Amino acid sequence: MAKIRDTITYPIKSVPNTRDMVIITDAFDQSTKNMYLGTVSALNTGLVGFKEVSLELTSAQVLALVTTPFTIVPASTNPNTFIVPVSILLTLTTVTTAYAFNGADVFSVNYTTPTTGGVFASFTGSFLNSVSQTSIAGSAGTMVTLPVVNQDLVLTGVGNTASGSGDNTLKVTVQYTEMTI
Repeated sequence: MAKIRDTITYPIKSVPNTRDMVIITDAFDQSTKNMYLGTVSALNTGLVGFKEVSLELTSAQVLALVTTPFTIVPASTNPNTFIVPVSILLTLTTVTTAYAFNGADVFSVNYTTPTTGGVFASFTGSFLNSVSQTSIAGSAGTMVTLPVVNQDLVLTGVGNTASGSGDNTLKVTVQYTEMTI
């Protein structure tokens, strides 16, 4: 059997995922066993559990953002719980007709009832007006003023100028955690 440090026999995987397997020695009976990397990382109590949601908005839902916020993550059913986004990815997929939003209008990811400093991420209408597939991503904002607990995390452009046209779709992916006070 080759030594583990033999990177020819056992090449280094640069981007591991939670379903990759590692070899462990069982402390109870000293036998060798396999374990998923995700299970190993979950044993470390210092790690925060993250969740991910990925939703695709239809063109009708994108056009409606100026009047109706779109719920990305519904409010927690646990009392006194905040949804805390960590990273956000938006991908616009072009179909046939680009949107015509005011390029300076601001769309944002925030709670149902945003407070001063409660916007986690924002982008301008010019992103939605793109004529080719494009993506933007980033970490959620720094410290924000938290609103009343148990609120939805939404994508909104309420108050912006309506586009009037466009049939592209928008995929929204958010990694988040929940914190209870």
